[in-house]
Amino acid sequence: MARDLSSSGQAGNTTASLKVVDSPTTPSSRSSLSAVSTALIGTAIGLAAGAIMAILLYFLSQKNPQDKVEDPLLIIGRRRSREDA
Repeated sequence: MARDLSSSGQAGNTTASLKVVDSPTTPSSRSSLSAVSTALIGTAIGLAAGAIMAILLYFLSQKNPQDKVEDPLLIIGRRRSREDA
């Protein structure tokens, strides 16, 4: 540990002494991609995900040709009869 605590003998009075264990060194290689590379990768992933979702939603919204039942019309209130018109 880099910190050694020693008590000075008085109650509640504690001093801390620090000691450097290893001196810092500069890295020999980059630790991450550049900002431009990260932006290009993010754009490509976003476009691919958007295209996949658009294709999936397109196929999910297609009706089955064997189903002849139409979606019912949502009517708020009471249903009007032909005699009311």
